[in-house]
Amino acid sequence: MEVYNVTADAETFTCNAYLAVGDTTTLVDVGAWEGVVDAVRDHVESVDRVVLTHQHPDHVAQLDAVCEAFSPRRVRLR
Repeated sequence: MEVYNVTADAETFTCNAYLAVGDTTTLVDVGAWEGVVDAVRDHVESVDRVVLTHQHPDHVAQLDAVCEAFSPRRVRLR
């Protein structure tokens, strides 16, 4: 498995969002940086799932953009 910090080059305040590439490609948090979709595309063409650690804006602001771009499987955990 390879892991990339896809918000490392963000020029605006955001969390660290990590892309784990392996049998299942997983994005952990999506961040608030508008460039996150392009940063993910630098590594992969698709994302299987997105995991959010919590709902603070700096962790979830780009969720709609990521879901629109990659259509990951949606599962809600309680």
